[in-house]
Amino acid sequence: MKLKMKVFNVILICLLVFFIVLLFIIKPILLESAAKLDEHRLSTKMDNVLAYIESETDDLQRLNKDWAVWDDTYNLLLGEYPNYEEVNLQKETFTNNEVNLMIFINENSEIIEEKAMNYDTGINLELGEEFVENLSLLIDKKSNKERTLFGVTEFGLTMLSVEEVYPSNGEGDSAGLLVMGKFLEAGYFDRMQKELATSFSYIEVDEAGNDGGHEISITDNTMINGSMYLFDEFNEQMLRLDIPMQRSHYMEEQSNMNMLFLSFFLASVLLTMILFYLLDRLITSRVTGLSTELRTIQATKDEKNARVEVDKSGSDEISMLKHTINDLLQTLDCKTEEVKNLAFYDQMTGLPNRYYLYQYSFKNKEQHSFYTIFMDIDGFKSVNDTYGHLVGDKLLNKFSLRLREFMKDQTGFVSRLGGDEFIILLEDIDNEKLEEQLDRLLTSLRREYRIDNTRISNSTSMGISHYPKDGESLDELIQMADKAMYQAKENGKNRWRYYNPKPFT
Repeated sequence: MKLKMKVFNVILICLLVFFIVLLFIIKPILLESAAKLDEHRLSTKMDNVLAYIESETDDLQRLNKDWAVWDDTYNLLLGEYPNYEEVNLQKETFTNNEVNLMIFINENSEIIEEKAMNYDTGINLELGEEFVENLSLLIDKKSNKERTLFGVTEFGLTMLSVEEVYPSNGEGDSAGLLVMGKFLEAGYFDRMQKELATSFSYIEVDEAGNDGGHEISITDNTMINGSMYLFDEFNEQMLRLDIPMQRSHYMEEQSNMNMLFLSFFLASVLLTMILFYLLDRLITSRVTGLSTELRTIQATKDEKNARVEVDKSGSDEISMLKHTINDLLQTLDCKTEEVKNLAFYDQMTGLPNRYYLYQYSFKNKEQHSFYTIFMDIDGFKSVNDTYGHLVGDKLLNKFSLRLREFMKDQTGFVSRLGGDEFIILLEDIDNEKLEEQLDRLLTSLRREYRIDNTRISNSTSMGISHYPKDGESLDELIQMADKAMYQAKENGKNRWRYYNPKPFT
């Protein structure tokens, strides 16, 4: 897989991981938080409804208590106020106090006075025997003193307050009970919804009570419902209020999350394109270019001073890598030259060695004719024996320098075979010119050498063979030139001889 695709895959995987985290971790957390806000808001509404009902019961109880410690009420239950109803139980009494019924019960549990009215319309209501029976079940004189309770009567759900009646000074025994009631009918709940600015529905139920008054359930993604119950004196559910509410926080958060996802997606696409472009421009394309340059250098490995291109203003890691590669290539060139020098050149004289000679001759023989001159220093062994090998080595170096000087005006090159044996290949020269140049070379090589205050003068013998007349291979040419050199030595040394296949006489 190419580096560009790997970079693209890495970016894609990172974005995928990011969206997975956003979708399966962050989004549920944010939505759960929004859902809790909606539940809290609904719970607050339910608490407000409950507080409203409790406030109503408290108001009813306070009103009842005020009437229960009034001397007129006390006298009524003692039978001492016969016109109590005409004076105190008028329409305005029920309307102003927003109560629906008032029942006065003496110590013998006898109803002394009773009156019921729809305070919205001012119409009197008749209390039947069923109501009295239900009321007797709800009210126990001994156990239900001074309390507020709920019950179901023939008029429906009813809020009742029971108070014992005493004189205003608080002295003396109770004369009986005063029961005040408020019917929880449609008008009551309509007023509650209006005052609380809360919409709800209600339904009468008849089930055993549970241990909680609040239940919150999710209807769907847009609605949530809260249910609360009112209980009668027997701990049975008698009314359920359902408060539906739109999940505004949840829906808003979900909408925000969708917009966030869309924004992140578009931003991610744009960011991916920008990142891919920048990574391609700053890294992958440069690495690819570097790889191409290195392959080119590898393909042209014989070329010296091959270098990778470095940005002029580059100072980043890739530019540093290119500098390092160039330093490595330069070092490699140096080492290659050292290896070539060891492989192709004589380490004592610096002249090309036998291996280089073979490479050079095979490279040029197909296009040119040339002469092979085999040289040997006369009496070199006696120099080593007389003056030592160190002087002999220095003599070889000075001898090589004179050969180099000679070759400056020639076409060809000189090589040391080993010991005191040297080879010269001369090209583009005729016999007459060759003989003239070799005589000049013999004269030069014959001159005295000064080595460490020692004067040494040695002659040189040379043998000559010609390509292609005397041989087709370098080995043959060297062999023929070697034979000719020995002919020169046998003929008096300090001279040259052409190869002659006939025996020398």
